[in-house]
Amino acid sequence: MYQYKIPSVGNLLADALCSLGLFKLMLMVDPLIKVECNLGHYEMLRVKSRKEPQAFEKEILRNLNNLVKSEFVRQHLWFRVNTGRDLKPAFEVLSDLLREMNCFSLSAFEPIAKEERKGPMGLKTFYLSVLPVYGKGLEEYDGVMAGKSARAKPEVIVSYMIGLAYYTICLEEDGSRLHIALIPPLSKRVDGRYLLTINRAIALYFTEEGRRYISGLKALPRLTLPLAVLAKLDLAIIELLHELYPPEILVFDVERAGRKAAETSRLYERYNTAAILRFFLSLGEWMHHAKEYVSSLISVRGYREVQDTELPGLIDSILLRLTLAIINSDADMLNGALFETLRLRDRVKEDLLKYVNRIRMPDSKTTSAMVKSSLVR
Repeated sequence: MYQYKIPSVGNLLADALCSLGLFKLMLMVDPLIKVECNLGHYEMLRVKSRKEPQAFEKEILRNLNNLVKSEFVRQHLWFRVNTGRDLKPAFEVLSDLLREMNCFSLSAFEPIAKEERKGPMGLKTFYLSVLPVYGKGLEEYDGVMAGKSARAKPEVIVSYMIGLAYYTICLEEDGSRLHIALIPPLSKRVDGRYLLTINRAIALYFTEEGRRYISGLKALPRLTLPLAVLAKLDLAIIELLHELYPPEILVFDVERAGRKAAETSRLYERYNTAAILRFFLSLGEWMHHAKEYVSSLISVRGYREVQDTELPGLIDSILLRLTLAIINSDADMLNGALFETLRLRDRVKEDLLKYVNRIRMPDSKTTSAMVKSSLVR
């Protein structure tokens, strides 16, 4: 067995998506690899494989060249990247990087640096349209580009972009592009089974039904995102994630091509999912009904026909109450959220009633179970 140790690149978001992207690439080469991922540790990834290094790296590069031509990657890396010279779809930026790579080295992973474009050889620009957390350091946009940018080895960038394509949910809202990633918790060692479970969870959003559900996440209050994301997962995934370690949810936006002042403002937030997972699992046989209730709220607020009406705002208020009730173990607030759901029919105009009727209202037994579960700590 050969052992490969992949060090941190010095940024949590980059570590998370690099680890997940590299795990996918390695798994394609050797389905029997043994993996340990430890975000926040000097070595973010440890891999054991029967493949010797030269053959392993050669196969990774071959798979990368095949993936970038796939329809999946083109669909998920469709957004434009401002390269400083022109605007390109992200999958073309990835293709350009791969064309310049004669080999893929697992020893190339090192911390992302802030360097001049004519800095150390072998480094490529990590564009703000891809990695959001490195700004130019400007307090205000003054029309002049700063000299230094985030720079990294090509292997780091392409692994990150594969992670971005396969392990994040992408939303377009209010002139920005928002990504949601489900990642292993910080400083907890997880294995390949855990990473595969995260992959299964995110893959649910890549189906036709999942894409429709995503439309209901747009402009959702950030605090409610963990509840909205986890409500879509099936029982087996929820049980396994809770049994091992509750994952974290990273929410971040990135620079939109052509938006000059984008680099002065960033959204970058982490959310713990432990309370939400515990709530769902403590529901027992009523978990499915509660998940359907939450999911239907999300789906209805995403209908194009209800936009620019009062209904999305009313649903947001209910979801906020539900989330706060679960996080704070507040049964009264949960009761209030359920009561507000029942009152929706009285609070909306008649032409919206057909959409309110699509919300799967919890019955008395489910309501009772939800109130009791909110008290579980």
